[in-house]
Amino acid sequence: MLPDIENLLKLQDTDKEIRRLQDEVAELPKRVAVIEQKLAGTRPSSKRPKAPSKPTKPPAESTKPTSVTSAARSPSIAISLST
Repeated sequence: MLPDIENLLKLQDTDKEIRRLQDEVAELPKRVAVIEQKLAGTRPSSKRPKAPSKPTKPPAESTKPTSVTSAARSPSIAISLST
């Protein structure tokens, strides 16, 4: 086949792909709107009562004597410093 014809066929295929992608981009806002509508149906509305959030307790201060461990992560090897 002549090189010019081959190039024209490649150009035609590229043009078709560009057209397909442009059509897909044009449809995106519609698809986003549908997804947002579905999402809006799953969000809690202001009419429904919200579950009370559980208060978090601050960590209790330890009254245990300070200890030093020979292995930093091994609590079974603790040496008490208090008398």
